[in-house]
Amino acid sequence: MAAAAGPSPSASLPPVVAVPQIAAQSPQPNPAVTPRYVFPVFGANAKFSDDYGAPRAGTGWHHGNDIFAPIGTPLLAVADGVLSKVGVNTLGGNRLWLRDDLGNTYYYAHLSGYAAGVADGVRVRAGAIIGFVGNTGQAITTPPHLHFEVHPGDGESVDPYPYLLAWQRGTDVALAFTAATVARGQAPAVGAVLVGDEPPAQEIPADIGDGLAEAVS
Repeated sequence: MAAAAGPSPSASLPPVVAVPQIAAQSPQPNPAVTPRYVFPVFGANAKFSDDYGAPRAGTGWHHGNDIFAPIGTPLLAVADGVLSKVGVNTLGGNRLWLRDDLGNTYYYAHLSGYAAGVADGVRVRAGAIIGFVGNTGQAITTPPHLHFEVHPGDGESVDPYPYLLAWQRGTDVALAFTAATVARGQAPAVGAVLVGDEPPAQEIPADIGDGLAEAVS
């Protein structure tokens, strides 16, 4: 996949993690190591709100959170894992999936482009630059942003907001959400609380408006 033009990121990230090089042949995951997660948008200019479940055209409701930042802002792998479905579709535009070493998956959409070396099957480390903020796909008329989803155990989406807050602040995620994140398989760990489960069809608002993302003030 061709690299996209974007700003030249600094050699290192905030204290959370250094920017590693993307390598197709990197060490296999170590199950004894506790996964580390980082905020998916580089820098201090990102803005987001808890818009999970909001009405959306095309999908009926919003399955993630929109993180607004200047176009071309680097996007980071939130965890060690493997990339998949790197490519384009009508809804998400330039998009990709990241599967972490515990089997959880993360969806990135509306990218302006990809970092060099990004392709299906490539293993990345947490904090690696994998793409750049944009407004491709159905976000073409909206401000540049990353549409970001969290899927514990590669199952249904959950509200990313508590995770994003914690990762942005460099703090721990609340115990219930941590349990959901580290759960293996499609069932959360015992005692975990998953929020924002898919509403029944009758609860989806009939009037979904234009379904476009709106920048957070």
